[in-house]
Amino acid sequence: NDNNLETIEKRNRHGLKFVQIETQLVYANLEAFVSILNNLDNSQCQGSSDLVNIWKSFASKVSQRLVQALRNHVFFACLYNIWTK
Repeated sequence: NDNNLETIEKRNRHGLKFVQIETQLVYANLEAFVSILNNLDNSQCQGSSDLVNIWKSFASKVSQRLVQALRNHVFFACLYNIWTK
């Protein structure tokens, strides 16, 4: 029974040592992680801004084409009405 207790204590000490090492790694790399996260955020914002500009340009061109198509349709409808009278 003492042997089992000793084994459990060794495992606990071993586990705690790894938790301590992992905590040190987190603190050692925390500044780099924050920097990476900020850069990712900035690039995502820039990418979103670029996409917004592309969609605005696209929407403008589509609306211009629709207006032209409607004008052509109205023009040809008027010509058709004139010619069929």
